[in-house]
Amino acid sequence: MWFGVRDVRMVDKKPVTTDGQRLIDIIKRIDGEGAASEATRIVAASAQYNLGGVRTINMPTTPLEILHPDHHVQFMFKVAARDKIDGVWTTKLTFEEFDVPTIINSTTGDPLFIRGTVWVEPGRGRLWRVEIFVGPPADARVPRGLLNRLRVDFVPHPQMQIMVPKMMSEAFYISGGRGNGRARYSNYRRFSTAARILPQ
Repeated sequence: MWFGVRDVRMVDKKPVTTDGQRLIDIIKRIDGEGAASEATRIVAASAQYNLGGVRTINMPTTPLEILHPDHHVQFMFKVAARDKIDGVWTTKLTFEEFDVPTIINSTTGDPLFIRGTVWVEPGRGRLWRVEIFVGPPADARVPRGLLNRLRVDFVPHPQMQIMVPKMMSEAFYISGGRGNGRARYSNYRRFSTAARILPQ
């Protein structure tokens, strides 16, 4: 299961009061008691620095959480077309959430439905791109500007031998209009833990 955590360190070139080691410690013991709830608190605290409305979905791991097999029953998938990304042929699949309870809810508890497109490499199953839209149901008759859009592009990481996020772009609602953001990712590191059983 994927779990995204962001710990804000600086806003407008000014340091934010936080313990940088805290996040690293949580990652190293994410399966330990209390680590997941502690990480959730960090995510919630970091959300206050978002431009636009309060939200915690603007992370590059959000599409991976949404597309986890445990959630497949909540979506309708359709094959759309073929497309080439970085010289690799992919299959485009569209997907749409169709029932409640939804994976994502508003801050007031109202259901927010997900629809989007995923670019998957046939045969290898590698994920190259995901674009999602999150908002009220289609029959809610709300302005299109209230929809949040998130797109994440992935690239192969030669050392880790997995696909990792390369760039995330976001379009979101702000009072009086729309906002846009973009993030690039690099300097990936792998954290691991080890344990041993001692004889009694």
